[in-house]
Amino acid sequence: MERVLSNLFCAMLYLCSPVVTAQLLRVEVSAPYIAVGPGQLSPPHTAGADFSTQMLLPTSIEISVEQIPQNLTWCLCAAHTVALPAPMELALWPDVASFPPRTPGSNSSPQPTILAPYFQPIFSHTGPLYQKTMELYVLQATVLSAQGDHDLPILWQLQKGPCNFL
Repeated sequence: MERVLSNLFCAMLYLCSPVVTAQLLRVEVSAPYIAVGPGQLSPPHTAGADFSTQMLLPTSIEISVEQIPQNLTWCLCAAHTVALPAPMELALWPDVASFPPRTPGSNSSPQPTILAPYFQPIFSHTGPLYQKTMELYVLQATVLSAQGDHDLPILWQLQKGPCNFL
C-alpha cells in the first residue's frame, strides 16, 4: 500500500508541476567530443603550419523550438562561460543550408557570433522550429593555444521578441 501511495504521489507531482520554458527548447549535438588534429592545419598535415583563423568544428548542433504559438516571435541566445586560452574564441552561426535559411541582419548576424559569458542573439524566428542546424567555430586558435582538452559548454536561452543584431 505504501508503494502504491508513493507512486501515486509521484504521478500527482508530475501532473501538477508547471511547464518550464526550457522544455520547449531542444539542443542535439552530433559529436559531444571533438578532436582537432593535423587535418585542420592550414595547409593540412604540414610541419610548422597553424590552424586557420576561423575553423569550423566537425560537429552539428540541431536546435528545435516546439510547443509554442505560430505567431510568437522569439530570439535564440547563447553564452559560453568557460575561459579558453588566449587568443582562442568560440563562435556560432546558423547553417545557411538548413531551413529556414540564414538571412544576415534579419534573422541572424552577418558573421559568426563570438560567444561571451553573457547571452548574445544567435537566431530569430516566428513559431515552432524543427532541427535548425548551427555551425560551431573556433576562432584564432593556434597549435600552442589548442593543446590539451578544452570544455566548450554552451548555455542556451529563448527570449520573447525578435533578436537585435547590431
